[in-house]
Amino acid sequence: MLAVARRWLSCSVAALRAAFEDRRLRRVQLGWACSMAGEFVSLVALGLFAYRAGGATAVGVVAVVQMVPAMLLSPIAGVLGDRFRRELVVIGSDVLRGTAMGLAAVAAASDAPVATVYVLAAVLALGSQAYYPSQAALVPLLARSAEDVTAASAASSLLRNASALLAPALAGLVLIVGSVTVVFIVSAGLFMLGAAAVAGIGRTDSVRSAPPMARVLDEVANGFRAAAHDRGIALVLGLFAAHGVARGAVGVLLVVVPLELLHTGESGVAFMSAAIGFGGLLGAVATAALVGKRTLAGPMAAGLAGTGGALLVAGAVPAAALVVVCMTAVGVGFALVSVVGSTILVRSTRDDVLARVFGVLGSVRAGGMALGAVVAPVLVAVGGPRLALAATGAVLVAVALTARGGVLALDARSQVPEPELRLLRAAPVFAPILPVALERLAAKLEPIAVPSGREIVHQG
Repeated sequence: MLAVARRWLSCSVAALRAAFEDRRLRRVQLGWACSMAGEFVSLVALGLFAYRAGGATAVGVVAVVQMVPAMLLSPIAGVLGDRFRRELVVIGSDVLRGTAMGLAAVAAASDAPVATVYVLAAVLALGSQAYYPSQAALVPLLARSAEDVTAASAASSLLRNASALLAPALAGLVLIVGSVTVVFIVSAGLFMLGAAAVAGIGRTDSVRSAPPMARVLDEVANGFRAAAHDRGIALVLGLFAAHGVARGAVGVLLVVVPLELLHTGESGVAFMSAAIGFGGLLGAVATAALVGKRTLAGPMAAGLAGTGGALLVAGAVPAAALVVVCMTAVGVGFALVSVVGSTILVRSTRDDVLARVFGVLGSVRAGGMALGAVVAPVLVAVGGPRLALAATGAVLVAVALTARGGVLALDARSQVPEPELRLLRAAPVFAPILPVALERLAAKLEPIAVPSGREIVHQG
């Protein structure tokens, strides 16, 4: 594992360096880092504002307000990047989110109605749904080679994981000397910096025309039909739904536990979020060791059960240091389930419906998170934060034990392109790619026979 971690970190840092060599790609990566940081800081600010306004229930409400747009728009959000210039969608999304957080700062400072900030939280979520697919699709328009695309993808993953750790920590430092209003301002500033960075790349090439909206909606419906007719896909989506419920509940408890159970103050909320981010970074390293593994049912079940077990321990022994360790373990489990579950879907789903199924996955996960954000405040009201932690953990452990047999059966039908994976792993350019992306790429390789001495690649 240590050797895998060193290789992953070395390759990721090398990819980051490569992605920053080109001026336009460097600006896109800087914009991505600022945007991610702005989003993680905004989560801290919105959670604390809502808690002040109405306790755990209000935290759940603001989470649901953000999840509903994601649940409804996730399958069709990519259409914007195919209908308009992608850099404009990215810049517009960041400006929209920065403006929303700036107005939230004004609302918080002026004692405006709480509903004003909730509406702005929904606007933030809408901007995020438009941002992600267009940002991902922008890189290929700027890349000079396949190596640039690979390096940019790996760099984006590293920057996102680093932002999940560092941005909440920054919010915690701000809260030590400032207020929630200042945190809103920091978030707004980060979004605007992201927009400014991308604005410097200039105009990109025109994008191919997108399919009519009616056809897009039909493709979304086909994704739901594919999931309904395949028990294996339905099982994995169900596990992601449970995973989403836990994430939604933990999002609420990250505010409630430091304030009501540990009494660490508002900065403790931010630092607890940073612990989750640190766990996600560790989880990314752990998943790098799973590339090409035939059986993933064990890691999937371990991710769910480990997350549940960590929540159970945090509820049973509410000591601040131990809870931080448990939340780090929760972050590892979240990352493990996300990557392993996506890999199982890639292996077991027909390629002609795979993109649609991933669109459904976004809605299922967001719906689960919304449900978790609704249930968590109820559990807190009934039995306090300790009951909420323990109940969430117990459900995850039960789901992991119940579903393991079904995931094992799904593993048995999965096709792992082992020879192709060995070829890709031997090429340094593919070393930083995430496991699920590497397996998907390997599955698409096609052998081509050529006579000896034939020129295969020509440059000039």
